[in-house]
Amino acid sequence: MTLVTKPFGDIITFTRASGGGRFNSSGVYEWVGNNVPRFDHDPVTLQPLGLLIEEARTNLLLRSSEFNNAAWPKLAVALTPNTAVAPDGTLTAESMLEDSANNFHQAGQITSSPAGTYTMSVYAKYAGRRYVTLIPMNQGTAYTDSTNRSATFDLQTGTITQLFGSGTVATITGAGDGWYRLTCTVTTNSASTSGPSIRLSNSPTPNTGISYLGDGTSGIYIWAAQLNLGPTALPYQRNDGNLG
Repeated sequence: MTLVTKPFGDIITFTRASGGGRFNSSGVYEWVGNNVPRFDHDPVTLQPLGLLIEEARTNLLLRSSEFNNAAWPKLAVALTPNTAVAPDGTLTAESMLEDSANNFHQAGQITSSPAGTYTMSVYAKYAGRRYVTLIPMNQGTAYTDSTNRSATFDLQTGTITQLFGSGTVATITGAGDGWYRLTCTVTTNSASTSGPSIRLSNSPTPNTGISYLGDGTSGIYIWAAQLNLGPTALPYQRNDGNLG
């Protein structure tokens, strides 16, 4: 029997009503158009991961790659666009730098979400501040217990330093050139009107290291935030929607 190599399109009919992202064979995140199959790769090892197939979900974060936009209320931080090369190879990542206040240092959103399981994700890179905390839904009464849930990550070692709140699940995955994709999954038992936050931290623990005296210069680079319904983070789906 003779094996014959054929193009993917000659074997399988593939359709998708929208574009989607994947890491290509060079480890660069790229967006492909409608009806184009996404063959994903590990961004660090470049090993092929096969065809990306997932159920449709929506990114609930507005202006998901424009952290300097008014859709992202800020507290004691400055967001500056186009200051670093993002995982897709473009100069579109933003710097998130703390000011010198003794305060929380964060950017977040206000979303209205029914009860369910939600996963927040963002790409982050060290820029003087080693730790970053993700809080998918910053409202204690929305959780199955009375505590807010969060995960704190170390951007120098690529590790999770602490999970806060019962049932919280998190991952950190290398994306090349010092970038990591951070994810945090929580489950709510009631509707929430308080949205997710990205917080700088000077401590590896979220409950003691969130509010602190900033130095006015330290921070992180961030890119491509997402909040989707479900227990896992899907490949990034940009949301250009704005407030109102």
